[in-house]
Amino acid sequence: MADQAYIDFLEKLSSSNWPIVAIYIGGFIGSFIGSLIARRAMKKHFKRIGLV
Repeated sequence: MADQAYIDFLEKLSSSNWPIVAIYIGGFIGSFIGSLIARRAMKKHFKRIGLV
C-alpha cells in the first residue's frame, strides 16, 4: 500500500535518536504547562470553598 520512498523515510526516521529526545522534551513541557493550569484551577476551587 505504501510506496518505497515512504518506507525508506520511516526507516531513516526510526534509526536516529532525535525523535525520542523530542518526545521526552515535549512530554516535560506539556506536563509543566498542565501542572500550572491545574494549580490555578485548584487554587480557585479551594478559595471558593474556603480552605485557602
